[in-house]
Amino acid sequence: MRIGFAHGLDGGFEAPMGQYLKKYFPDDQVDCLELPIEPSKAAEYLQKYNEIYRPSIIVGHSLGGFYTMMVPGPIKILVNPVMQPA
Repeated sequence: MRIGFAHGLDGGFEAPMGQYLKKYFPDDQVDCLELPIEPSKAAEYLQKYNEIYRPSIIVGHSLGGFYTMMVPGPIKILVNPVMQPA
């Protein structure tokens, strides 16, 4: 199973939650994504990731959860998602 992880604002591919996913799902492919800081580019990046890699699940944390809601298709797990970014 492939799992994508979208971090929150100022997070990155080394975000603790992404590392936890890797630890607790060692037999699965966990992709800790490096989202661009610019909102339109971050949403586009996540859409392209979904189109190319077709993950089974995308986990979105905070602002990453907001972007994850825009992605059609896979199961989404939202952890403390931002609902209305300022």
